[in-house]
Amino acid sequence: RYFNMRIVAILSIALFAGACSSSEPDTTDDPPIDVPDTPDDPPPVTCAAQADYGTAAFLQQTAQTQNEGGLITAQGVINQDVDAVSIELWGAYGIFAETGIVTGTFEITGDEAQYQTCGTCIFLNADVVDQANPGDLYLADSGTITITSIDGNFQASLSNMTFKHVTIDDSAFSTPATECSTTLAAASFDVLLEAQ
Repeated sequence: RYFNMRIVAILSIALFAGACSSSEPDTTDDPPIDVPDTPDDPPPVTCAAQADYGTAAFLQQTAQTQNEGGLITAQGVINQDVDAVSIELWGAYGIFAETGIVTGTFEITGDEAQYQTCGTCIFLNADVVDQANPGDLYLADSGTITITSIDGNFQASLSNMTFKHVTIDDSAFSTPATECSTTLAAASFDVLLEAQ
C-alpha cells in the first residue's frame, strides 16, 4: 500500500538534585537541600491544519483508477496554502474486502480509521509542497462517505469528518503523531475517473 511517512517526537527532561553535608563529626547530617524539579517544557505544538475547514469547495479535483479497478484515488485541493483532501479506496481491504469497491454510504469507524486495514482511507494533507514534501498527514477517524459513481466520473461526498494527525510506519500502521486534529463539515467530488 502507498503511504506517507512522518516522524514527530516530543521530549521532556526532568532534573532532580539533592545534597547533604556534615559540618561536625559528632553531629547528625544536615537536612537535605530541597531543589525543586525543573522539567523542561516540551516545545509547543504548531498544527499545520486549520481547526475547522467547514464546507469545502475544491479548487481542483483529480481521480484515478488503478490495478484494474482495485484501487481508486481522488484528490481535492481546498485552498492555496496548499491543504488537500485525498481518498484511497482499496478493493481488498476493510469494508470492500468481500465486495470490491462499490457505491454506497459508509461510516469511518473501527478498521476504516486505521490505515493498515481501511478500505475507505480518507486523508487531509496540510501545507503540501510537492510529492516529496506532502505536508502533515491527517487521517479520518470519524465521519461519513457516500459514493454515488465509480464509472465515468468519480462522485462522492464527505460529511461530518474528523481527522487526527498521524504517522504511518513501514507496515502501513497509523498512530497519532500529535494532538492536532481538524474537522470538515462537507465536501464533494465530481471528476473524471482516469485510468492509470
